[in-house]
Amino acid sequence: MKAFFCILLFFCCSWSSMATEKSYLNEEGHIVFHDNVFETKVRLALRIPVGTPVTLKDAESMDRLDLSAKPRSKAHKVRDIGAIQYFKYLRELNIRYTEVHDLSPLNQLQELRKLDCWYTSVRDISPLAGMTFLKDLNLGYSRVTDLCPLEGLEELETLWLAGLRFRDFSCFEKINPELKSLSMMDCGLKEIDFLKGFNPHYLMLSRNKIRNIDALAAMTQLRQLNLSQNKVKDIRVLKELSENGAFKGRRKYGDKTHNESYHLDLQDNDLDFSYNREQFETIKSIEQKGIEVMR
Repeated sequence: MKAFFCILLFFCCSWSSMATEKSYLNEEGHIVFHDNVFETKVRLALRIPVGTPVTLKDAESMDRLDLSAKPRSKAHKVRDIGAIQYFKYLRELNIRYTEVHDLSPLNQLQELRKLDCWYTSVRDISPLAGMTFLKDLNLGYSRVTDLCPLEGLEELETLWLAGLRFRDFSCFEKINPELKSLSMMDCGLKEIDFLKGFNPHYLMLSRNKIRNIDALAAMTQLRQLNLSQNKVKDIRVLKELSENGAFKGRRKYGDKTHNESYHLDLQDNDLDFSYNREQFETIKSIEQKGIEVMR
């Protein structure tokens, strides 16, 4: 008898779960959003009036979708993106400043190239693990602490991690070492040895507590480096980088070639170019190469 009641309880719980589970597709094959803001933005983008169903064909016709909100806006924001699973040909998705926290519906978006989660409540990025085409990912000021799901994303070129806090940096070894742009502004960093395997073009490390920058020694492809608002005292490694081709580059416009404006930002550090002769000579040798330095 006890076994019978256990089985009965199991089926009741299973039925209850199925009954409360949301469905994002009705019997006619039309999309059900369960989020008025999401639905409104889709209708505006596709010019589909209220009352006219949004079909699978409509969803599959979109390659870009902006669900973002304005910062500090008191208006309702997108929270439930469950219906996004049917927008399977999206290449760009912007959910910045929304109330989205669950990315699991994105695991159907295998064509996604660019994802912006700036200032969201997202914690778990494991749904991104299979997105092999993802090139541009912004997780700034979200709640992400584990980057290991990014392992294997060999196309990833731009990664923004501003404002995040990490206790374990071992996952950085699994991130594509060919990153071209990396931002770790305001991450509470004291040391940056975990960056030794990278050689990006753009590196943002401002508003941290970094003292030693020797880990940058092999980053000869650097074009722009922001170290402002840190505790850096020794910049000799930057001189070596400049001698090895860093902070330089060219951009082509048609048949003409112009020097691109790259710069090195050292503002608000423990540097004294007025009284420290070694620091002064180091920075002058860098500037004499035509490199714009903000100090």
